[in-house]
Amino acid sequence: GASASATSVRRLRRELQLIQQSPNSQIAVKPSSASLLEWHFALHSLPADSPYRGGCYHGRLLFPNDYPHAPPTVVMVTPSGRLETGCRLCLSMTDFHPESWNPAWSVDTILTGLLSYFLSDAESGYGSIRTSWETRQSLAEESWAANLADPEFTQLFPELCSPQQRPNSAKQATGQAETQARECWICRDSGPEPLIHPCACRGSMSGVHASCVEQWMRHLRRAGGAGRPRCGVCREPYLGREEQPGIGSFAFHYMQDFAGQLVRSAVLVMMLMGFQDCLQGKEAALPLVFRVLFVLLFGCVTVHKFAVLAASLPLHRPPPRSLRARRFYTSDPQRLARHAAEALTTTCVLAVWYVRGELPLVAFLPFGIIGLGLVLKISAGALSWSCLVGLLRNLLRCALLPLFLLRRIGSLAMEPQIAWSLVHPLQPLPHGLVALVSLFLAVVLPSNIPVVLLWTVHALALAAAVAERVAVGRLVWRHGVAWIYIAQLAFLCTYFVNTLCSFRHGLSSPNGTWVPVLVTSSVWLITVFAMALAVNWEACVRHYRAWQRQHGVFTLERGTEAWCTTTSGSD
Repeated sequence: GASASATSVRRLRRELQLIQQSPNSQIAVKPSSASLLEWHFALHSLPADSPYRGGCYHGRLLFPNDYPHAPPTVVMVTPSGRLETGCRLCLSMTDFHPESWNPAWSVDTILTGLLSYFLSDAESGYGSIRTSWETRQSLAEESWAANLADPEFTQLFPELCSPQQRPNSAKQATGQAETQARECWICRDSGPEPLIHPCACRGSMSGVHASCVEQWMRHLRRAGGAGRPRCGVCREPYLGREEQPGIGSFAFHYMQDFAGQLVRSAVLVMMLMGFQDCLQGKEAALPLVFRVLFVLLFGCVTVHKFAVLAASLPLHRPPPRSLRARRFYTSDPQRLARHAAEALTTTCVLAVWYVRGELPLVAFLPFGIIGLGLVLKISAGALSWSCLVGLLRNLLRCALLPLFLLRRIGSLAMEPQIAWSLVHPLQPLPHGLVALVSLFLAVVLPSNIPVVLLWTVHALALAAAVAERVAVGRLVWRHGVAWIYIAQLAFLCTYFVNTLCSFRHGLSSPNGTWVPVLVTSSVWLITVFAMALAVNWEACVRHYRAWQRQHGVFTLERGTEAWCTTTSGSD
């Protein structure tokens, strides 16, 4: 994993010092011997009127590299019947809700809140489980044996290795409280950067570095936090200036993301086609040495994707304990979705080629075994009788899907008004059907004329609809997320037809039939995107404003006379 930053090290060492000076009678806390970014805690000496009486519950705090600007992960290790073990807990002060994180919260604050949440059944969230009072009492009695079997617990908490050795009360701090030097309440540093007083807080919470506040606001915005920048303690708005990027940066951001995804897709297609060609024997285009190297490269890239999925799934799990496996771990949902889509595409394409006899079994079998092993690994920790019943039920529904569709079509035939509302030109469904029909024509027919005509007519109709929407606006179009899916479907159809379909005759010469297909499909795709944008314009504006806030830069006023203002960039 990433090494701790200087700010996080300084903050964590300061918190450890404060905890050692004033320990909690019910919470033992110690950092891991391997990394300062991993702390262990034990909840013990719990109330006698709770089912956890006599128990001791071990857990882990995993801090990000940019702590305290970002929240930690909380994971329970000892079974309790209240919180699930081995998964991230959903609390307002954990990485499940980075938008509500406050750097004023410390390790002691987090664990005190966790203890309150642990003892109360009134609140629930991801990671919470409901069991009987008797089950929790039984787990409390078994918690000592579970902790003794954990080498990390016995190493860090030797004083808690048996019920007889547990402390009955907190160790009292000796002597008078040390006079604390003036320090930033975020990074706990009293270095050369001057402390400012940007809010109404006084005492130990009054002084703060401007750079720490600005970095916290940047993390808060990236996590989706909205509203005026303000102190997390006294709630007084900060004085300063917030600059937001303009429409040019917004367009460049998404064009860059789209271009990157397009390049990844093109590389995946070329590698799949090259892998298939390398297994054609004497008919292969590449020499033997290059074929071997290409197959090895394809295998390494594919195995890497499966390794990322194996280390990162199931979702909401902490990073693996092994340092080697942690190299492949990612908690980024977008990156994880890309690897999952590419691994699934690779496996499905290879399976189709094997079924069609275009790929030998020895070439498909390794990838099939790896994919099956990944599925078993993901489901092994969560498979239960209810999960198995749900899986069988969903498989049965998929098998009976044609019957359900026929029944639905029959019911629509009996109610023509509902059927007309679905296929009305102002609804998104007919335009999605056009994309599917164009894909069918391109795959089945050897001529490019039908698909080119369909795209041309539909593009002209959509261009007229966009013009009416912008200039007149009398037609009431059905807006919604369905248009986004249709735009994605149109892109997939265009991509598939231009890369994997060939036409023997039609418009243009036999060797140039791809030219009119490329031109008309590109124009058609642009009109579909324009229509989706025009129909959902208000939603797009809201998304743009949210993106601006997320990527804004807040500069704290070093003086005391200016109020926070927001300006939008003009790219």
